[in-house]
Amino acid sequence: MTEPIKEESQKEEKKKTKIENPFGDIFRGFKELVEPLKEAVITEKKSKTHVVDSDMIGITKDKAKELTYRIYNVYKKNHGMLAT
Repeated sequence: MTEPIKEESQKEEKKKTKIENPFGDIFRGFKELVEPLKEAVITEKKSKTHVVDSDMIGITKDKAKELTYRIYNVYKKNHGMLAT
């Protein structure tokens, strides 16, 4: 008579156990590592040299696009393809 009761209680215990996300602790730990770093990083205003550097980067990208197009166009002409 006690055996059926034990089986039922074991089934109920199995149902009660909650399956947790195994990666949840990893994300929480990562958050704990990143929080102090956010406070340590100080955002500075852009200085004049940074603005000049960003302008130079933009000019350099434009020149690289032009040069790449020219090289591709010459390649197409040399191989008998239609070129603009």
